[in-house]
Amino acid sequence: PARWWGRLPFAVGWLAMVVRLAWPRPEGDYLIAANVLGYTLLGGSFALLLGSLATLPRPGRRHENPVLSPLDA
Repeated sequence: PARWWGRLPFAVGWLAMVVRLAWPRPEGDYLIAANVLGYTLLGGSFALLLGSLATLPRPGRRHENPVLSPLDA
């Protein structure tokens, strides 16, 4: 849903979890492998954060007619 308190915390939490799992462990290994799948997970998580930021509604600006596009207003 397009709201500040629903979408953005989920994306930030997801990215924080993925970054934490990619951090090196005391044993010297990683939980996310440094291969195509691991980098895809990291890149997808960053894209999720950017997508959630880009599609958030602007604060204080509401459209009266939902049929009109932002270019028509």
